[in-house]
Amino acid sequence: MTKYIFPRKVIIPVKRKVNKVGTNTLTVSLPSKWVKEQGLSQGDEIDLAEEKSKIIISTKKIPQTKHIDLDVSKYRDLVGRVIGSIYKQGYDTIRLTFDDPKTIEYIEKELTKGFIGLDIINSGKNFCELKSLADIKEEEFNNSYRRVFRLIIENAEELIETLKEEKFDELKYVAKKDDNVNKFSDLCRRILNKIGTEDTIRTNQLYNIVEELENIGDEFKYLANHFEKQNSISEEEIKEIEKVSTYFKEFYELFYSFSPEKWTSLLLNFKKLEEEGLGPLTKPIARKIVDLNGPILNLNVVT
Repeated sequence: MTKYIFPRKVIIPVKRKVNKVGTNTLTVSLPSKWVKEQGLSQGDEIDLAEEKSKIIISTKKIPQTKHIDLDVSKYRDLVGRVIGSIYKQGYDTIRLTFDDPKTIEYIEKELTKGFIGLDIINSGKNFCELKSLADIKEEEFNNSYRRVFRLIIENAEELIETLKEEKFDELKYVAKKDDNVNKFSDLCRRILNKIGTEDTIRTNQLYNIVEELENIGDEFKYLANHFEKQNSISEEEIKEIEKVSTYFKEFYELFYSFSPEKWTSLLLNFKKLEEEGLGPLTKPIARKIVDLNGPILNLNVVT
């Protein structure tokens, strides 16, 4: 069973009375909380879409700036994970305080690894202020999402080529390229949390998939680290890595060109890989790929 790390949002209906204005006009008031969240005011335009017995109300307004103040003194050298969590949640301005002045060094180091658009704009002995300087646009999300796929494919291909040439001392550079996968997957999750899509379920499924894509990228990185230390590899092990790399490309094609036939093939090919036998280093990759059959089905099948 696929485990959804990003749970679906429970929608609780709010009842409203239909009021009559004039002779033929019926009106319904908008929930005040939603109005404030969207930054709406009198005279603004909103979009209405009919869906059978439902009317969907949406707005393209840019979400309000989110700010957070946080004391990270107890997180020490793990402060990067805290920044990552805040970044992915969609905060625009961040003020961090700490008791150890060296913490700023950890923060600066983490910012060089990722967090696209996030920079230090002010700092002192026991604080620093971060701000997102990048505008979030829908087309940026689409490009970044595809780039996560392409980066994993490119990293896997380079891994295979390096292993075939037995250049084990170069594998550390291959592993390092996974930082770009993390960088763009973080950006995708930030955008999904910040503006989402017009459909909550679709937003959640896209989040599930990109989170697991980062994990798949990590698995290829672990392979590079493993064989760098081992300084040897068998032909059978290379073939296994090629098989799971091809299997990932199959999922990539399914994601951008879904069909029931391709979806069924993804499941059947996993069984085939199991029958042929995968080792403990490659089987987790194949398992993570096939477990995405649920989210991708939810994205493409109307229930």
